[in-house]
Amino acid sequence: MVKLSLIDKPEKNGESGEVEIRLVSGDDTFAYPVKYYPSPITDDFRKELQWYFEEYLLHPYGKNIERAKKAASDIKKFGKEMGQRLFGEGRVRDVILEKLDRLKLQNVLVTLESTRPEFFQEPWEILLLPERDQCLSTSCSGFVRSLPEKFKPETQLQLGKENPLRVLMVISRPSDLSNLPFRATARGVFQKLLEFERSVEIEVLRPPTWEALRKRLNNEVKPVHILHFDGHGDLQSQEEGPALGVLAFEDDSGKTDCRDTESLAQLAGGQGVEMVFLDSCRGAAMENSHHSESLQAAMATGLIHGGIKGVVAMTWTSYTFTTSECFESVYANIAEGKSLARAVVESRQAMKLADRKSVLTSRELEFHDWPVPVHYGLRDIRAFSDKQETLPLIKTNAYGEVRKNLISFRDELLEARGFFGRDREFHAIESAFRKGRIALAHGYAGIGKTHLSHQFASWYVASLGAEKAFYFNYESEAWDKDRIVQLIGRTLDGDGAGIRSTMDKLLHQRFLLVLDNFETVTGLGGTEGSLADKERTGLLEFLREAGRGRTRVLIGSRGREEWIPNDDVYYVDVKGLTDQERREFGAVVLKESGLEEKEGDQEHIKLLDYLEGHPYLTQKLLPRLRECSAKEILEEFGREMDSQAKGGSVLQADSMFALFEFGWKRLPQEWRPIFCALADLKGFITDALPVAFDTKEEEEADWSREFFEALNVPKPEYMEEVFKAGEKAGFYVRQPLGWEVHPAGPQYLAAKRKELGWTEEKRDQIGLCLSKIYCEELAILCNYFMKNAQSPLLPRVGQNQTRWRGYLEHLWHQKEYNIFSRTVPRFGLILQSLGIADWLYEMCSRLIQDLDISHLPSPLPPDFAKAWLLAAKNAIDVKGASDTTVILRTVQYWRDWIQSPDNEDTSYFNDALKFFGAYYSRTKNWNKKKEISLISLSHNKKKQFYMGILSDLDSLAICEQNLENVEECRKYENIILNEIPYEKTSAGMKPRLFLNVATRRMIRGEFEEALSLLEELKELPDAKSGVPIHVLAMEARIYFLQSKFEKAMEISTGLWQDIVNGKHQLFMEEIAGHLMELEAKLGHKKFTEIYQRIAPGVAPPSAVFSKQK
Repeated sequence: MVKLSLIDKPEKNGESGEVEIRLVSGDDTFAYPVKYYPSPITDDFRKELQWYFEEYLLHPYGKNIERAKKAASDIKKFGKEMGQRLFGEGRVRDVILEKLDRLKLQNVLVTLESTRPEFFQEPWEILLLPERDQCLSTSCSGFVRSLPEKFKPETQLQLGKENPLRVLMVISRPSDLSNLPFRATARGVFQKLLEFERSVEIEVLRPPTWEALRKRLNNEVKPVHILHFDGHGDLQSQEEGPALGVLAFEDDSGKTDCRDTESLAQLAGGQGVEMVFLDSCRGAAMENSHHSESLQAAMATGLIHGGIKGVVAMTWTSYTFTTSECFESVYANIAEGKSLARAVVESRQAMKLADRKSVLTSRELEFHDWPVPVHYGLRDIRAFSDKQETLPLIKTNAYGEVRKNLISFRDELLEARGFFGRDREFHAIESAFRKGRIALAHGYAGIGKTHLSHQFASWYVASLGAEKAFYFNYESEAWDKDRIVQLIGRTLDGDGAGIRSTMDKLLHQRFLLVLDNFETVTGLGGTEGSLADKERTGLLEFLREAGRGRTRVLIGSRGREEWIPNDDVYYVDVKGLTDQERREFGAVVLKESGLEEKEGDQEHIKLLDYLEGHPYLTQKLLPRLRECSAKEILEEFGREMDSQAKGGSVLQADSMFALFEFGWKRLPQEWRPIFCALADLKGFITDALPVAFDTKEEEEADWSREFFEALNVPKPEYMEEVFKAGEKAGFYVRQPLGWEVHPAGPQYLAAKRKELGWTEEKRDQIGLCLSKIYCEELAILCNYFMKNAQSPLLPRVGQNQTRWRGYLEHLWHQKEYNIFSRTVPRFGLILQSLGIADWLYEMCSRLIQDLDISHLPSPLPPDFAKAWLLAAKNAIDVKGASDTTVILRTVQYWRDWIQSPDNEDTSYFNDALKFFGAYYSRTKNWNKKKEISLISLSHNKKKQFYMGILSDLDSLAICEQNLENVEECRKYENIILNEIPYEKTSAGMKPRLFLNVATRRMIRGEFEEALSLLEELKELPDAKSGVPIHVLAMEARIYFLQSKFEKAMEISTGLWQDIVNGKHQLFMEEIAGHLMELEAKLGHKKFTEIYQRIAPGVAPPSAVFSKQK
């Protein structure tokens, strides 16, 4: 190790003396004392640095810009003076610089060693090497402030799968320090930590009290390596003795409990904490003194005096983005295998390179915050070796695991993009949970309650506050106690879950229940509530019971829900963003709109202040700066506020109507009736809806034309432009794959419809046109889903199920069977993917059970027949073949019809065959299934439809195998293998059918024939990419059945390696189960020996699944 030390050599009375420059490389030591003092750093420059780092970006306008440019220039100027004063001129300087060049500065560890605060108060991080303009603190391998002769060489932490790097975060916000600004970086840092592909375990201390910290650090089984404090800090003057560095923890009541350096050093150092990261005000501050006692009393230096090996802290009170950028980078560097000293230097390098910031303003401003972080240490620490293979992800709070445990939440709102601040609200919710009470986050529409609830749930689960979180949206569904318990029970235990069992889990396990849009429970604006009094009482009793255990409840509502007793509730008032947050959010909105704040634009600042940090108003009004000035927006929107909200604060309900009115007046006149027609739309509008409006149909079925004729307005060229205008006006919010309807939008548009004097007859006429257009939207979506089965749009479609259900039923009763038959079968696929297929069954039941089959016309209208058969087929897919009205009536009517050759040419003959094929498969009536398959085979042979022929032959082989007619089964299999021209079928047909044959042969014990067929299957040129995994899995299974365990293991282990690397995720449980079977057969020792030879460094399934469990 090459080490350059700057060692303070004070006078005997403790006052400043010389600084020794000592360069050590192996056995070669060069030492030279220099006269550094008096310091070149002036008091005025120190004050200017404080203003620059702490205040400038709050008001980056006018004269402040020039003042900031001078401060940035002075950083360089004084950095040069420090270098010149330290290294001097002449031969000594040349020798030192020549040695540094030869040894390469990036390999040199720099230490600054002293016992005096006066020495450490120098901003050494800005020091520039003479004649180089090279900053020493960003160019070396480490830049560490330490005690004389105390800094030791690098040490490696002993980590492993059972002892990951443990980070304990303390996020403290005492309630009696509310006058101090809320600023938290821990959440952003936490999210970054979740992304590391290293064995890292992250924990948040709950509650953030001294006693909780003491108990946690005393846990010797799970030692903490990094203690990360995010909260308030200070340097408190004493009547006697030096000023003490303190950190503000919370006491049991949530108020301040200050603990000094000595207490923290004794606790953390005594329990083996290696590193402390201080994201607190004045974490590295110390009294201006030349007495060593002051050094021990200050926080950062006192901690290393107490034995902590590494401390990273901030010299000044810094912006959130500065500390976030610093710590995110430090953690990332540690995860990459770098030592703490190098991690801090590289973090500082990255901050120096990114010297243009646009965080608090849409304009990019030069801002040099890289000197703010400092590193004090006794030893350089490395957590992971840079050569060490990445350990398998065993984090219980890894990002993928977190998402799996957030039930029914919306993906786009779980993303951090567009979410700012809310640290105060987060802390208030946590405080409610500490008191065992329901947290009720209330605020007006558009204030951001839903986004807050999503982000809090993600944070709470990720930080191990809860094992799972469940989201219940009362805007789309009336969730009473029974329905909530049923959903939770199904999620935890499947369909067989009992109510008492589920309640026991809610009492004894840590869950979070989020009940959003709760104002609909009692009704809004005189409307009837979604839950009756008895249901509300039952729900409240349920929430009380769950809250008595470990489950916590968060309610989001526009009101305070006065019907819930105060003793049960802790109110969280969701207001506008704080000053710094609103500036940050406004800058992002402008940037995303392609706009930039004008330098010194006081009207822009007035507009931001007027909007009071209201996220939705900010999001909708700032982009208007493209077409008018901030002053014009203030005047015109102010007039609407005077009219709609009586001139009150924007943080009230009527401000949304003021926004809508502001936007309505800017809509083209001919588009306004269109929005009135869409007034009943709630929830989510998919991108398919404007496409449905624009779909060109034959003249007599041009539903879109009928719609615009009913409105008496010209059809827009592209309906998407209309929806974009609605988004701009504030009615909608653009989301991935569609638009979110603002909850207050329908109420406003319904009022506008009344102003236009619409009659009930006109509403019904337009409603029928819309029913057809909405179902066209559904048909487009179904086609999309069939191509993109894993589409993120699926959960959003579920929000519209009530709307679509109503329109489909309406069309059925209006005898619009052609539209119904296009949508119902594919709609079923979507609902099954959503896990709400029971609703489809209910719909089919209601549509079919009322049919009087004795008086149906003959022949049936084709569209009607297809709709009936496809609906009944879906009922089988959902419910099996239980004796339901739908299935029994369909069998009763169609059983004789299917046997008649006269019906073979009808357009719905194949639909009838599919229904009966599915019905007899589910009832295991293989003889009847065989009859249907023979009829279908005859039909397809006449048409020479080879894909149908193959499916029928495969179906007949299945029937014969189940009937134990092995020879007949083999006959059909041989035809499949040898007699069909596969070039007349689709590319994937042959591999799929060959695999089916191989599967049946494996079941019959014909192992060698099955293996031979699998070998042939591997060589097929048209084998799809998904086939090999099926083939290999089956090969492994056959070898297992043959007791050829090592061969089976080689194949299964290779597949498991692919799964660990992110491939074949659908086969995870199958392959894991197979390997665990092999482990049971071979014995653990033999299994481990073979496994490690094939897949070194990859955790076996037993380890992964036991850890997840």
